[in-house]
Amino acid sequence: MSFRVGQKVCCIKDGKWKLCSDGMPGPPIVDGPQKGDIVTIERIEDSYGDIVWLFFAEHKNIGAFDARFFRPIVDRPTSIAIFNKMLLNDEQRNRSELERLNEERGAPMELPFQ
Repeated sequence: MSFRVGQKVCCIKDGKWKLCSDGMPGPPIVDGPQKGDIVTIERIEDSYGDIVWLFFAEHKNIGAFDARFFRPIVDRPTSIAIFNKMLLNDEQRNRSELERLNEERGAPMELPFQ
């Protein structure tokens, strides 16, 4: 999983943290992010093996946290395009139905909600 500085991530870990000091786990603490907390990556460091350590803007003076316990927050722009498309499809269906009824009756009808 790739992370970048400035990225928002969500904590998925329950319980206490063991912070790293020079790549070695330290004593347990409780001041770290809790499950569901959203934090901002301030710095990223690689360490021994494939462990990646994350430093967060919200926890500046605490230390690094193991990246395996965080998932990226995906920013999706808000859009109502799908709803506009649904409305357009309904309106097109209603017009088609109205045209069919007009042909059958031989008299023009109007949509009741216009």
